[in-house]
Amino acid sequence: MFSLKSREEFSQKSARSYANEARRILNCLGKNLVENNRKDGVVKKGISFDARKYTKNPFYKAYLIKSFSNKDIIFHFLILELLQKDLKLNIQEICSKLYLPIAKRNPKYLKYYMLGESAIRKKLKEYTDLGILKVVKEKNIVYYSRNHSDIEIKKYKVPLRFFTETNIFGVIGSYLEDRFINISIKEDPHKIDIFTFKNHYFLYVFDLEIINEILDAIHRKRDIKINFLNRNEIEKTIILFPLKIYCSTLTGRNYLLGYDTSISKYSCLRIDNIQSIEMLSPNKNAKSIKGEFKQIQGKIWGTSLTKVEEEHVVFQIIVNPDEYYIVNRLEREKRCGEITKIDDVTYQFEANVFDAYELVPWIRSFIGRIKMIECSNQRVVDTIVNEVNKMVEVYNNDF
Repeated sequence: MFSLKSREEFSQKSARSYANEARRILNCLGKNLVENNRKDGVVKKGISFDARKYTKNPFYKAYLIKSFSNKDIIFHFLILELLQKDLKLNIQEICSKLYLPIAKRNPKYLKYYMLGESAIRKKLKEYTDLGILKVVKEKNIVYYSRNHSDIEIKKYKVPLRFFTETNIFGVIGSYLEDRFINISIKEDPHKIDIFTFKNHYFLYVFDLEIINEILDAIHRKRDIKINFLNRNEIEKTIILFPLKIYCSTLTGRNYLLGYDTSISKYSCLRIDNIQSIEMLSPNKNAKSIKGEFKQIQGKIWGTSLTKVEEEHVVFQIIVNPDEYYIVNRLEREKRCGEITKIDDVTYQFEANVFDAYELVPWIRSFIGRIKMIECSNQRVVDTIVNEVNKMVEVYNNDF
């Protein structure tokens, strides 16, 4: 459920599914994040929160949800209890001892919770693959034991806290933090919130599974078949050779930049619009495509690559001698191009990019300091000049 859906707009299965999904989300996120909006007698549920009040991404909880049967959850706790204190047992010993706590307390419940030997073998393999258990082979007999880590994770609490909130796969850090977060809160309820963020984007967490598949395809140099929604929310399909993932510092959105071999052009997709990905065969021209991309990526400012033609942009700003933080900002925020000191109070930025209009929001942030601006794309200059003229007009009317 997303974007304030009402019961009538919810198309999955039956009307009962709406209540079930709403209850799951409420249990996962809590009452503070889920709100009811009533209009014309129709109730719509949505997610609403102030990012400034959260130092930890609340949506990581979504990855902790798992469906399981009664037998699954009983097995989970019994196997961890049985194999404590570095005890190692083979399959026959596990089968004979696993359900003894239930048999001693109330044998009639065994038929509801007991798994057969074949099912236990499958569960043990699953837990071994997950790293919960480890396997030791002695004299052709396989023994299972708990997989203890010798890493004292609590020592890395500060870097782990930073990683969790800044890395695209911060959910991994969130899993690790759950091992000691309750202990930390008991020690000092304020100690865990050691970082605050000016701009903290939470919604990218819903892209992680798609991003993981994309990065896997990049690593394997494979084409991928992508099903995505266009601007009109019509489902489309495209085959791309994935090259790079970009993250917007303005919105927090993630973008996939890839090469469409069918039309020999670059293409950029918003990852939150991607519905599914299918891994295809390795691209035979991977090396040449990556080589070409390496040559042009220094001239990509944002995500626009509709045409690979350079546009020249240059502007000068006034910086007083005691405002060197403005120069630092220029150096920090520029994605390409050069900065030159013209005189004691004038600095110049100059670059060749494929779409100069993408620089407009950044250039706009220096209004009040801009001394000169030129661009081979006249639309860029006209936009900045018109915005300044409109602002002057508004202030003249006010005063």
